[in-house]
Order: sequence, then structure tokens, then C-alpha cells
Amino acid sequence: DPPTVLVAAVSDEDYPYAVLVANLLRMSGHTVVLDVRKRSIKDNLRDATRRGFAAAVIAGAAEREGEYVVWRDLATRTERRITLAELGEGL
Repeated sequence: DPPTVLVAAVSDEDYPYAVLVANLLRMSGHTVVLDVRKRSIKDNLRDATRRGFAAAVIAGAAEREGEYVVWRDLATRTERRITLAELGEGL
């Protein structure tokens, strides 16, 4: 299956959290690409849109501390917060 979700860490410190998020998404059935090139969020969003991904998930310090992620729907350009528990249950 082609990837549908891009997971991007805001900083190096957030990368382990992004890995956790990517794994939760994979367990709930999503095909996920985890950004390992450490690009900016803006560049990641642009690339995910260009590649036809359905969504981009942003994992930063605030998200890590609050145990949520920012889910950006790339078709509608809307964002919402999703908790780790919700990710584990599937979307």
C-alpha cells in the first residue's frame, strides 16, 4: 500500500516520540512514513501534499508533554489534536 500518513518530529528531542506515534498509527492500520531527514515542518507538509498523503502528523515538545499529536488533513488543510489513546484505538 502507498503511504497515507507522514509523521514529522519538530526537533531531535521529539524523534523518539515520533517513532512511538508512527508505530501506533501502523498498529491501527495506517501506512506511515516517518521523516528521518529532519526537515522543517513546512517542508514536510509541502512534501507530503506533493506526494498525495492524506495526512501529516506533527510531534513536538508540547505534543509529547500532553500525550497528543497534531493531525493535519492535507486535503482540507484542517488540524486537530488527537491523543495517543485515540491513535491506539484507530482513527
